[in-house]
Amino acid sequence: MGDKELDKIQKELANLSKEQRQIEFQKRAFAAVTGLVIILGIWALTGAGYFWPGWVILFGSVDLIRRAYLTFVNPPNEPDELEP
Repeated sequence: MGDKELDKIQKELANLSKEQRQIEFQKRAFAAVTGLVIILGIWALTGAGYFWPGWVILFGSVDLIRRAYLTFVNPPNEPDELEP
């Protein structure tokens, strides 16, 4: 599952320039933080008992971590560097 998902994300990012990849990552990170704030608000308003948002954070951050890896650590070649 992991390699296939990384390949899929890498193909999506391969057609974007470095700046576009970073902008797309920033959009996803902002959406993730916004969702986290909403989830934490729901948790707090429902009594703040067992910290169930931890599970959402744990499993929901996998895609963001993969995209961060492919955007900053191991980015695909720039579109003009790709073979025709």
